[in-house]
Amino acid sequence: MKTNYTGLFCIFACFVLSCVSCKKAETHYYEDPNNSGIGIFSNTGNNVMSCYIGGKPWRTYDRYNTVYGNPGQFEVEIYKIQNAGLMDSLRFDWWGSFRDNSPGGYISLQLAVPAGFGYADFKLLDGKRIKIDSTLNGYFFSNTDGIFNNLKKRNGNIYFNTANMDSVALPVAGEGRMSGLFDVQLDTTSISNGRFDHNLTRYQVHF
Repeated sequence: MKTNYTGLFCIFACFVLSCVSCKKAETHYYEDPNNSGIGIFSNTGNNVMSCYIGGKPWRTYDRYNTVYGNPGQFEVEIYKIQNAGLMDSLRFDWWGSFRDNSPGGYISLQLAVPAGFGYADFKLLDGKRIKIDSTLNGYFFSNTDGIFNNLKKRNGNIYFNTANMDSVALPVAGEGRMSGLFDVQLDTTSISNGRFDHNLTRYQVHF
């Protein structure tokens, strides 16, 4: 009996391609029964941030990883920006949209930190409440479907309920957890009831 190697190859190729394109969902969203349209405040690695913008629910995209190859999509990323002075900055970028499928956007925080801030220093944020004043401590900025202008500095508050990162040698360095609450004052309205809960991987932390 002659084996159909062409058919077997096609089946194998389809299997490989399907595996490469597979997505593993890593966001767990549980709606807050007391705040319709946004998630509960949690510290369990749900990989989501949600809030109200002018009373309208907004939340981050779902995180997913591909089974093979590069990571797929993250809801938050953290960058360190080196400045010419005594302070550097951490920039937190949350990517998402309103729940009515309107165009996506981001909410960002640029937070002042001591020069040379590294993975081991991230735990200094644990349990901290910080007033974001657009001068000493940094500022919020964003573009969420035209609600407020990109790069316009905004005041607010942030509370890091949990903040920690592994600081040992790569590839583990940069993995950790972060959760907390925030609010932002806009021109005529506000971002309110902001809550975030993320497991952090080395692909999200750009130090």
